Amino acid sequence: MSNLYLLWGGKFAAKLAYNILKSKGENKIVVFDKNLNNKFFEGEYTFINDEDQINKIFDEKELINLSICIGNNEVRRKVYESLSDKTNINFVNIISEKIITESKNDIGVGNTILSGTNLDFDIKIGNFNIINNNSVLIHDTNLGNYNFLGPNVVLCGNVKLGNNIFIGSNA
Repeated sequence: MSNLYLLWGGKFAAKLAYNILKSKGENKIVVFDKNLNNKFFEGEYTFINDEDQINKIFDEKELINLSICIGNNEVRRKVYESLSDKTNINFVNIISEKIITESKNDIGVGNTILSGTNLDFDIKIGNFNIINNNSVLIHDTNLGNYNFLGPNVVLCGNVKLGNNIFIGSNA
């Protein structure tokens, strides 16, 4: 499997995902954000803001580990839909090594789970969610797709969230 990581979006979520990848020793990281004129955060990565350049990467047959690092749920969904037909993309979870989790949890694809998060047991997490620092999901919680949990969110046992939900900090 390729070690090329593409972070789609160049601001805060990308910075946190970048930090997780660097802590795991990854060094082939590309950050793409067509709305930025230059790098938003410091680090050793290739920054691209030109769609022609990013399309050249997709045209190569190398497998790309892709994470959609955009906080807006609807934009994250639209990016996924625009890329879902590409055959050389592996939508990856970027999960901090500094989380607490049980083995009986079911985690989909394309999720970003940040440090300090506690995933109790029998947690089901759909696809393309962002779970911020120090959040807690307690037993039998079911999180749908394209959700955003701010820092320090606590979802007590047997909570069921649908899709495209934003929960702010400390809720």
